[in-house]
Amino acid sequence: MTRFNDQRIVTLNCGLGRDSLTMLCLLVEGELIAQGRKIGPEDVDAVVFSDTGAEWPHTMALLEDVRDICYDHGIRFFMLRKPDAELCQTWEQTKERAWIHNRWTTLEEKANEGGYHLRAQIFEDYKSRQTVVSLGKGDCTDNHKIQPIRRLINDLSIERFGKKNRQWSAAVRNGETVPHITLIGYAADEASRIKTPKNAPKFVTERFPLVEMGIDKASEQPILERHGLGHVRKSGCYGCPFQPAS
Repeated sequence: MTRFNDQRIVTLNCGLGRDSLTMLCLLVEGELIAQGRKIGPEDVDAVVFSDTGAEWPHTMALLEDVRDICYDHGIRFFMLRKPDAELCQTWEQTKERAWIHNRWTTLEEKANEGGYHLRAQIFEDYKSRQTVVSLGKGDCTDNHKIQPIRRLINDLSIERFGKKNRQWSAAVRNGETVPHITLIGYAADEASRIKTPKNAPKFVTERFPLVEMGIDKASEQPILERHGLGHVRKSGCYGCPFQPAS
């Protein structure tokens, strides 16, 4: 049987919260379902966490556990760090640094040194633009999570297939290949969050395994406990207006 990622890049977006870690636990068990088939560690190219620079301490404390799980199961893990503070005092400086200093020898080194982020940590980013996080706009997720991960997908695609995201989009439009896949951890009881933007790129598509499997938030606890992660809490930026008041 062919691997799920034989003809494309497959990444699992891991925000280090309960939903995405439930997805990771099922993946290492070989029980995660995407597009109607069970997938395991050999079916993904990478598990990816993109740091916004404003994550909860309890979220960051999980990093080593997640690294160990991925290492033990032969999964490539990337933490997309923010650049050092002195190199990104403003958004313009960050953008310039990321484009000019393309000096990394491995993708892991690039991720560790902040090469996938074009913006400073999230509060510095908003401060430099003299604006605030908006409930309706959602550009914080796009700029600090989605786009850095898509830049990694670009490099993974070059590494495996010799094609950048733009070239992959053209191949998809011409019917020569299939889109890359990003696995997103939405629980089944929040399926209403799934939306396909009108300007969605051709090179990648999103899949929601927990929704496909019917796993709601109440069903996640025993799965997490099997891997010693029963203590995991909700993740997200500590300044996010979507966070509960508590």
